[in-house]
Amino acid sequence: MPWTLTLLADVAISIRYRKLWFPYRYSALNVASLTVLAVAVKLLVDLTIPMKGMPDQAAKSSSTAFLCVSTTHVMPSLGSMRDREILVNLTSLGILIVTLSVNVIIQVFTVVIEDDFQVVIVIMNVYEFIVFRSSGLTVFTSKRYLEHKYNELST
Repeated sequence: MPWTLTLLADVAISIRYRKLWFPYRYSALNVASLTVLAVAVKLLVDLTIPMKGMPDQAAKSSSTAFLCVSTTHVMPSLGSMRDREILVNLTSLGILIVTLSVNVIIQVFTVVIEDDFQVVIVIMNVYEFIVFRSSGLTVFTSKRYLEHKYNELST
């Protein structure tokens, strides 16, 4: 719930100031946000909890979709990070996505999750992380190149 509120706060600020992007003022990718995201997502997809009802199945589906949406939302925050921060945060996010994906796949094969659409969402999460990781790794060189060019032009 707190993570959702920070996402909504960022969206409200971007609409209020008519920005074409969502600022990452409250929900930037960092240790605290990753911890809150991990707790919000992993509790619903835990392997030890049999959740047979329709509301429980909807909660499992929404948690994986929520991870996909929130990962996309924090992507612009990579631009303001240092190299080491990017690597640490991307590694942590990767661990979260891999464990969530494995949990969902195990639950689909053991018929704990009856919705096969979950597999599509997991594939989207993995694909999104690959794109996110690639973008994060190019930020290193792009940032240095742009700073170098700016310093060249300003002197």
